Amino acid sequence: MSMIKTVGLTLGFGLSLGLSTQVQALTVATSFSILENMVKNVAGDKVTVVNLIGADSDAHSFELSPSDVAKLGGKEQPVIFFVNGLGLDDWSQRMVNAANFKGKVVVLTEGIKERKFDESHDHTHAHDADKPTADAHDHGHEHDAVKKADAHDHDHDDDKKGDVHEHNHAHDAKVEAHAHSHDHETEKKASEHDHSHAAVTAADTHGHEKSTETHDHAHDTAKPVADAHEHHHHGDIDPHAWQSLPNALVYVDNITKALSAADPENKAHYQENAQAYKQKISALHQKIKQDYEPLAHERRYLVTTHEALGYFADEYHLHMVSPLGFSSSAQPSAKEVASVVKQVRDAKIPALFLENVKNPALLEQIARESGAKIGGTLHTDALSASGPASTYLGMVEENARVILEALK
Repeated sequence: MSMIKTVGLTLGFGLSLGLSTQVQALTVATSFSILENMVKNVAGDKVTVVNLIGADSDAHSFELSPSDVAKLGGKEQPVIFFVNGLGLDDWSQRMVNAANFKGKVVVLTEGIKERKFDESHDHTHAHDADKPTADAHDHGHEHDAVKKADAHDHDHDDDKKGDVHEHNHAHDAKVEAHAHSHDHETEKKASEHDHSHAAVTAADTHGHEKSTETHDHAHDTAKPVADAHEHHHHGDIDPHAWQSLPNALVYVDNITKALSAADPENKAHYQENAQAYKQKISALHQKIKQDYEPLAHERRYLVTTHEALGYFADEYHLHMVSPLGFSSSAQPSAKEVASVVKQVRDAKIPALFLENVKNPALLEQIARESGAKIGGTLHTDALSASGPASTYLGMVEENARVILEALK
């Protein structure tokens, strides 16, 4: 009888311990679907990921609801809130304040190679209508060092202090990183952000990672600023940095560092997952470069509603044309629309592309008036709910396929 009681107590204790372990599992939050998928690839089964903006929803504008606030608030708050930064998800300030969030806010664009937008240019870039950004064979501009993940690409050593950025830009020995020296004080407006720049050393051409200091101090807990109802003016920096596969490596490194710091017992697990994921990212980058190599110079135009694929265009030498520029909320004037129509006609651009998060009416009008065809729908600011573009890598690969088939 006593043996039965002992066994029962042992089983009961074991069950209780198991339930306790489940309750204490790491929980993190992400601002939108693309980041959610990246985090899940690194986290594996060790982390619960709570996402705010779902598939096929625009990350530029977001209206908070009580249920959204509850995801960050309450007694069991996520320990990390992953955001994109660069002005894309500034509504997260209201979310953090409303939820009284006490965890760490991690900006995943820290250390990426930024793409600047010259605001003196018209959104349509009509003056460049006759020349794509680069010849198909001018590969000196590419991130050539982002090759299939090197077998010598060492894991994140325990004694390294920074997140390692395998962002080996062949055209830049040193990459200027947007260090976001935002105070992120609640009373400051997004337009007051003081974007200072700090140098970040790129990894060497063999893929050996060099230590860099990533934002693991006050900025991580700092709060992005802006009202959810504001129009999003991103200044001179394109926030859609995930559209560059080399930049995605930096996102993954930042995720890995944050998870490892929050859950050091599973650090090796996160690093192993990150390494495997980075190999897939690098392999896809090489594949797309090869696929786009034969594309004729005069057909290298990418026309979308807003300039969400600028990083992709730069990587694979396409000329970006957009009536809305970076903003997803602006309304182009009749003159701007006419300018795009003229550019499409003059350059004989074969196809225009819709976006999964945008109203198709504007591009359909331009297609009718210019004679160009609609080449398909691209996934820009969000994953799809199902199908090939329901994962980050699937989204990039599907976008690349749709664009190339329409421009050939």
